[in-house]
Amino acid sequence: MRLALRHPALAALTLFTAIVALARLPTLRAPLLNDTGQYLYVGRVMLDGGTPYADAANNKGPLTYLLFALLELPGGIHPVFYRVALIVFAGLAALAVAGYAEHYAGRAAGLLAGVSLALLSGTAALQGSDTNTEQFGIAPMTGAWYLATRGTTRTAAAAGALASAAVLMNVAFAVVLPFVAWELWRAAPAARRARPLLIASAGAAAVALPFVLWLLAAGALDDFAAQVLGRAGGAATGPGSALASGLQSGAGTAHLTGVRFLLDVRAGTLWVAGLLGCAIAAHDARARPAAVATGLWIVLAWLRVKLPSYELPHQSYPALPAIAVGLSLGVATLWQPATGRRVALAAVVLVLVAWPTVVAPMWEAAVDPPWERAGQSYPLMEQYPVARFIEAHTAPSDRIIVSGAWSQLYWLADRRAPTRFFDHEVSQHDAGEATERRRDLLARPPRAIVSMPPEPLEPDLRWLLPRAPYRLAYDLRGTRIWLRS
Repeated sequence: MRLALRHPALAALTLFTAIVALARLPTLRAPLLNDTGQYLYVGRVMLDGGTPYADAANNKGPLTYLLFALLELPGGIHPVFYRVALIVFAGLAALAVAGYAEHYAGRAAGLLAGVSLALLSGTAALQGSDTNTEQFGIAPMTGAWYLATRGTTRTAAAAGALASAAVLMNVAFAVVLPFVAWELWRAAPAARRARPLLIASAGAAAVALPFVLWLLAAGALDDFAAQVLGRAGGAATGPGSALASGLQSGAGTAHLTGVRFLLDVRAGTLWVAGLLGCAIAAHDARARPAAVATGLWIVLAWLRVKLPSYELPHQSYPALPAIAVGLSLGVATLWQPATGRRVALAAVVLVLVAWPTVVAPMWEAAVDPPWERAGQSYPLMEQYPVARFIEAHTAPSDRIIVSGAWSQLYWLADRRAPTRFFDHEVSQHDAGEATERRRDLLARPPRAIVSMPPEPLEPDLRWLLPRAPYRLAYDLRGTRIWLRS
């Protein structure tokens, strides 16, 4: 109790982090997935003196690889460490949204917002337990959002720095920039509203400039532009995107307003609940600015999911902070002054939204046998004996190539690829990059070629097999490894 009185922020962070941990207990030991394997591979290339994009191609921002390189130093190949780190990041994000909601609707609403995000951060439908950029990235996003409301020089600079850090992790996180700018503008006196924006811009530049200079000095800035900015632009407006598909079909943008298109979103109950909370809170003059901003955040997060040429579960994850704030603002607008009624209403809302999205999936995972839990099933568990086989039959200096979405094998086996396009997914969207990958593979045939189900062996690797003296050395349950003599 003394700790709570003297250090309320620390007490709140402890509470939120504990809730995050409880919501993820069944998945703490789950193996890491392919996207995380990519980030760890590029991070290891950095630790070996290489540069992202030039020496290891990928489509995330450079801060992502620095983060995972730093996490690997103490974490090694133990997935539990990375999931515990994610729990800390989620706790910090919950603390930030609590501060934001408290600023507009009072301490009780702030506490509810923090508890809501801490609980909803484990939403199974949005891969809440996955160690991806979205799950880590909400911490700097929400930190910038909250600090922008404080109205001081230091917090304005910190808000800009955190917003810049978020974008340097994943360019899609630029969605936070208008909301940070709006809060900075509102928090300043009318006569000096440009000043906090300039200070925040300086804070953002202080974080971004070292990365730009580093990539420029390493000759990787053009690769960054092609792999990160070019890929993001192509996904948003290129062939296969919702906008391009509508124009090509002759329907224009009419399909964007169709009921099926609008409502077909993962964990749709959460999105509707968040927007409903914003609509209710908009009737309260004090909470209205936050309700409008939060509702727009949810809408922009929805657009980010629906408009690109592909839709993945974790892409919806950045909507959760706004959903948590929207819920808390709506409940705070409705509840009566009596403490018992407040607690009852908040509990009912949390149960209704969290039970089907977080509690029920985690309960099912907890009662399942360990080998059937999320992330523990075959073929994910197969990667460990495969990595041990590669380690035993290749030298540390040997290069290997992994077919399909199994980049974590490079990390587990501590081996490098003979080409910067170590993951087929990265190069398949560009003909020039695909040609470079085939040329690298032929010039330096890897010591081992690895194929794991359910994906078949890539065409490039089927093409390579007869051109070098490979022999099938491992064939078990659909997993195959060819070694070059």
